[in-house]
Amino acid sequence: MSHEILWLVQLGVSQSLFSRTQARMVRDALGDGADLMDFAQKLIDDAIVEDVAKLETIAGLALSKGQAGPPAGDPFTDEDDDDADDSNPAAESAAADVELNFPFDGIGGLDDAALAEAVRDLLKATARSGAT
Repeated sequence: MSHEILWLVQLGVSQSLFSRTQARMVRDALGDGADLMDFAQKLIDDAIVEDVAKLETIAGLALSKGQAGPPAGDPFTDEDDDDADDSNPAAESAAADVELNFPFDGIGGLDDAALAEAVRDLLKATARSGAT
């Protein structure tokens, strides 16, 4: 799996967007050669994720984090290898207090300076939310 997909799974599970079991089902359906966009689209097509805007935000962050390498550990598994405790109440509480406003729909119309500012704001907001 690509680093970006590993990050997508790590972030998606931690934000309760989908479960580890659902992520494993998508991985099994697409195989290890899938790219980030295929993985995200499968989550949407299989009605696993309904909040597409949140998925887009997490995918953007996963793409950025993936350039630096994979997350620590394998996000497709955990200590108990079940979904009983995939949530992080502290992170969820912090995330609920942070509003992420990134112009995904209008990104093509932004000049370089505006795009750089939007990305900086997005990164600052995700850091404030406790995303790792």
